[in-house]
Amino acid sequence: MTHDDVSVNIGTFLSKTGIVSLPIKQHRSGLYYRDGILSDLEAIRQCYQNYKDVQVVNRIVLDLGANVGGFSYMALTNGAKEVHSVEPEAHTYAMLVKNVENFTNVSTYNRVVSDSDEKLLSFYVGVGGTAPVLASTSKIRGRKRFDVVNENFKSMVDRIQPTTIKMDIEGSEYKIIKDIPDSCTELALEWHCVNRNEQVLFDQVYPDFIQNNGWTIVNERRHNFFKSNNQNFARWTIDSHYRR
Repeated sequence: MTHDDVSVNIGTFLSKTGIVSLPIKQHRSGLYYRDGILSDLEAIRQCYQNYKDVQVVNRIVLDLGANVGGFSYMALTNGAKEVHSVEPEAHTYAMLVKNVENFTNVSTYNRVVSDSDEKLLSFYVGVGGTAPVLASTSKIRGRKRFDVVNENFKSMVDRIQPTTIKMDIEGSEYKIIKDIPDSCTELALEWHCVNRNEQVLFDQVYPDFIQNNGWTIVNERRHNFFKSNNQNFARWTIDSHYRR
C-alpha cells in the first residue's frame, strides 16, 4: 500500500496567526487527536455514532474526507480488506497518517478528489480550532486558499473498485455522486445544504439517486441549523447510510 508524503509536522494546525503546534493525546478508542482542537474529538465521536453499522469486513473501503482517520481506523480494526483514505487538509492529513501507521493494508492520499482532471485544485481552509471541518473546494470568504493535488474520482474508483464508500466532502458530493461505481454496495454519505445552490443540487439528485441505482435506505438522520442574523436560508445536513 502507498502513502502521500506528510508535508507538515504532526500535531500542528492552522490558526489565525499562523501554524501552531499542540500536544497529541490518545482517545479511549485508540485514535490520536490534537489537544485543544475540539473538531478532532467531534470527528471521532461522529464516526462511532454515524458509521457503526456500515459493512467493512473483507471489503475494499474508500474514505473520502477522512479527517483524522476515525472511519478508516474503524474499518481497519474491524476486518476491512483494504482501506483508501483521502484527506486534503495537510495538518489533518498528518494526524490521519499517525492514526493508521500500524496497519499495512491502508493507502493514504493528501489530495482533493473531484470530477475534474486538473492536476491541482484550489482548496479553501478555515483557520482556528474548527479548521478541519471548514475545508472545501468552494470559495468562501475568510478561508485560506491552497493548491492541492487533485485526483479524478471516476479514475480513482475504477482503479481501486471500492465495495464500501464513506463520503463527507462538504458539498462536493453533488459533483461526483453520478460516478459511484457498481462495485460499491455500501455507502455512508453526508448530504450538505448550506446555501440555495446546494438545495437546488440536492433536489436534482434526490430521491432519483436512490431509486435509479438500487439503493435502500438503512438510515437517514437530518440535522437542521439555526439561521444567522444575516441569513434567511435554513441550512441542514443529512447523515445517510445506503445499501444495495
